[in-house]
Amino acid sequence: LDGKVYVATWGGGFAIYDMENDTWTSRGVADGLSNGSIADLAVSRTERRVYCATNNNVSIYNPSTDTFSEFINLTEPVTSSVEVRNTSGGVERWYGPRVESLGGGGDEGITVSRGSSVYYYTQENSGLPESDVNAIYFDEDGDELYWVAFSNQGLSSVDVDNSIWTNYTTVQGLPSNTVYSVTRAASPQGGSTIWVATQDGIARLKSDGTWQGYATSGGLSSDR
Repeated sequence: LDGKVYVATWGGGFAIYDMENDTWTSRGVADGLSNGSIADLAVSRTERRVYCATNNNVSIYNPSTDTFSEFINLTEPVTSSVEVRNTSGGVERWYGPRVESLGGGGDEGITVSRGSSVYYYTQENSGLPESDVNAIYFDEDGDELYWVAFSNQGLSSVDVDNSIWTNYTTVQGLPSNTVYSVTRAASPQGGSTIWVATQDGIARLKSDGTWQGYATSGGLSSDR
């Protein structure tokens, strides 16, 4: 954002690298950050804000004023992930909870904030297979789906417009049902596809909806 790279740390808040001047600064709890352990952050270029998923709610940093605000309307204050995108209805933000320490009850889930409205995806009101979320990724260069990675239930693609959740597990070829991250990258067949990082290797989504896995047996230096 504006020539600066924001780097989340676990315990030290976030660092800010100024590319033009080759200098580093940082912001932490003493500056207004709600918690120094940041699992994920996302930049909203439209709002000129940086969203930080922390162990105590979501902190929102305004670089122009060097101040923080806080989002607390969450199903669980310990947040693992944040994704921000522009929609016709305004800026939409998805916040994923980390609930393994709580045993993963049914009330926790993904919080979605758009304008002044707040929505919740839980196991009771949606196709969310699990409350313990590791990562959220919006695929704006593909089918404009949200992808949600879970600790124990694999991966889901979410078609928001049609309220369709499609879950992928080892049954469809994932190396593991513990998925840590997801992104879009090049495909060996040309173009690009979704790739995921799991406990037992990485995998890419094939055109038939199944997954091609890669692990140490195929040359990966380590499975996790």
